[in-house]
Amino acid sequence: PWILLGCYGRYDSSVKKLERFLAKMLDGHEEVDARERFLTNFAHDLNQTETILIESEVECLYHDFQVILDSRGHLIHIDLDRCLAQVRRNDGKGTITRDDQR
Repeated sequence: PWILLGCYGRYDSSVKKLERFLAKMLDGHEEVDARERFLTNFAHDLNQTETILIESEVECLYHDFQVILDSRGHLIHIDLDRCLAQVRRNDGKGTITRDDQR
């Protein structure tokens, strides 16, 4: 089992989906060790995601990202190329998009 979560304009529905998924995963892990591993993995990956979003110079990652949460508590970041392809930066010679650099 896994769940796809997005943050662009779907915050409330993502929170509700996450709450249902977490309840199912925690109830489904009857062994204390499996439950603890899920929570440890989830907390670790959530902290890493927060760090990426805070430290990123790519603002679109903060506003539009999607992750998959799997049954082991791991977050898998997806669809990053769409965001990064839209990134523009000024290098002193004008605005360059990532696609222009190819």
